[in-house]
Amino acid sequence: MRLMRVDAPTRWRMVSHFAVLVLSTGIFVSSRWSQVAASAAEVLPQAGAGEVGWASRIGDEARQWWITPGFMPDTVTTSSAPARVEASEFGFMAPGVVAEADPNLLPWDTTQTHVLQNGETISGIAAAFGIDIVRLLLFNPDIRKDPHNVPIGTELTVLPFDGVVHVAKEGDTIDSIAETYKVGPDAILAFDGNALRAGDAVVAGSRVVVPGGQMEIEVPSYFQQAQMDETASAGWASAPPGSLQGTGSFHIAAFGRMTNGYHRGHWAADLANRTGTPIYGIDSGTVTLAGWWSWAGNAVFIDHGNGYVSLYAHMNSIAVSQGQQVQRGQIIGTIGCTRGRGGRCTGPHLHLEVMFNGQHVNPCSLGACY
Repeated sequence: MRLMRVDAPTRWRMVSHFAVLVLSTGIFVSSRWSQVAASAAEVLPQAGAGEVGWASRIGDEARQWWITPGFMPDTVTTSSAPARVEASEFGFMAPGVVAEADPNLLPWDTTQTHVLQNGETISGIAAAFGIDIVRLLLFNPDIRKDPHNVPIGTELTVLPFDGVVHVAKEGDTIDSIAETYKVGPDAILAFDGNALRAGDAVVAGSRVVVPGGQMEIEVPSYFQQAQMDETASAGWASAPPGSLQGTGSFHIAAFGRMTNGYHRGHWAADLANRTGTPIYGIDSGTVTLAGWWSWAGNAVFIDHGNGYVSLYAHMNSIAVSQGQQVQRGQIIGTIGCTRGRGGRCTGPHLHLEVMFNGQHVNPCSLGACY
């Protein structure tokens, strides 16, 4: 092997370069160490007399980490340590630190209220809170009976958890309410808003929140709601004996685009078109109501005399009157966007419902849709 000869001047140059590198590294490390210690001394106050200061402690742990592989700085706070250090001071979280989410940063974790405004719907409010309409009814016993006709200004409650709001009756107890909604009494006692303790009497008329409570509830359709609403039930009155009967062959109710079809909770067909588009009677029969009606705004009911009854809702204008006999395909009014309390109309359309012997049928299956 041939060895390369290095003369003395070259060796001295190499040694001098290495010395400069070591000196520069030492100066850099020393300056950074001083900055960290100074920053820590400002943020973390020194310990009292006879104790080791926090800045010194940080330096000791840093040196320990430097010389001991795998060493983890102690994260347990002491009486001399601050309860909290703002993240802006450091901008990072050290390994091993346990972090807990601040509940105030969550979307909402307390009971919310909403006052029903003109033009709003129960389903729209439920969607705004990210819940379904059934849960909204569980939270608000006052609107369960007539969810399609809620007065403007009604205050609605939205709980941050699943549950039922119960209006106490005479003789109700914590145990009986818990049994009704299939939960333990502790669930009712644990909710601070109830302000109840074991053995307390439940005042009749008071509202008791039952976290996790279960209750069977079904949202009635518009048609079912009309039958339950005694003040509006006259709209579905039968035609007088001897009135004109339908042919059983159905005409298109209106020419337009289907925007909402027949399905559970919407036992109807919505046909959208411009305001003023004609609406036709789907079959011969007798008009039992023509005018403003409940949630539907301007509406017409026709009893076809053969078990079929049809409803035309949200009309802009009405061209027939109550008691009038109409022929299949006769114009009875025009498409619009009228609605009463609790009604919903996002644009001009015809809301068409058909019943046969008291049961909903799909208007489109009868040929009444375009």
